[in-house]
Amino acid sequence: MATLRYQVNDPSPSSGTATVVVVIRTKAGKVVKTLRLGTARVNTPQTLRYKVKLKTGSYVFTVTATDAAGNASTVNGSNKLVVRRASRAHD
Repeated sequence: MATLRYQVNDPSPSSGTATVVVVIRTKAGKVVKTLRLGTARVNTPQTLRYKVKLKTGSYVFTVTATDAAGNASTVNGSNKLVVRRASRAHD
């Protein structure tokens, strides 16, 4: 399970919400997962818990948003996502 934290910033006047899409890519830029999250409150920290079904390795996720008026974000946030194999407890 991965936890991705993000925030959509929208200066006043703001509609208060935006439609959010998270895209996960390999380091080479290949899209491996697109998560359409629906509507989120702007200017408020958000948390996405995501059941990871990706191969072990490093990825980059980007967050894009579109406000209620249809304006797409011009600055998209991004961060690193590292997938590790889960360790198993031994007796």
